[in-house]
Amino acid sequence: MKIKLTHLFITRCIDPEKLLKNCSKFDTFCSRLERQATEKATLGNGEIDQKVENKYKGDGFELFVEMFIKCFGADTLIQVYPDTYVPIDEGIDYGVDGKSVGDNKQIHTFQIKYRQSNYELTANEDNLTNFTSLSMMPINAGGFGVDPNYKCPSTRKRITGKANMTIIHCGKKIHYTSADRMLYIVREINRQDIKNKVNDNNIFWDSFLNSWIEELKNIKNS
Repeated sequence: MKIKLTHLFITRCIDPEKLLKNCSKFDTFCSRLERQATEKATLGNGEIDQKVENKYKGDGFELFVEMFIKCFGADTLIQVYPDTYVPIDEGIDYGVDGKSVGDNKQIHTFQIKYRQSNYELTANEDNLTNFTSLSMMPINAGGFGVDPNYKCPSTRKRITGKANMTIIHCGKKIHYTSADRMLYIVREINRQDIKNKVNDNNIFWDSFLNSWIEELKNIKNS
């Protein structure tokens, strides 16, 4: 299965094969990504540029999420048309990291956060309300025009009443005070959700690497 990948990390990764070859679990992917990030950020004097390190991890996870959505976007927790997903140009990245078309045929936005496995996100510390504000801002004002009045009619507890906005992260969860008081119409995909889909799913991991290599060939030949 070949998936069209477009995130700029495709050409910025130190070594895609070392990142993905024989990888079958999400935690393994994260460990390899973090090692590469540290390598990328290590200066000549041995010091580590944390800004470079964090950007590498964030970009790598954003590419992973592109593959994830294009494979599993039709799942009821996400509910978008998988082939409509596009990453947002990093030059204008100010809260929304990706967008797609939801099952109601309206814009669906995504924010993507790379976090450690035990981390609990909060609206203030992780700037999550910037995402909702920009998502719901009208398009003619520079936003994405997500309809805040649309509420998912599904009876599935985690998505009923949610709007077309999803935060995908690899932390433990969004802290309940932020989730219940400030982000109550936002969907959440966390590390456990990701692991449930990709752990020991060799078709996913093989397709990820093969799609990446194919895209590098296309770039080289263009």
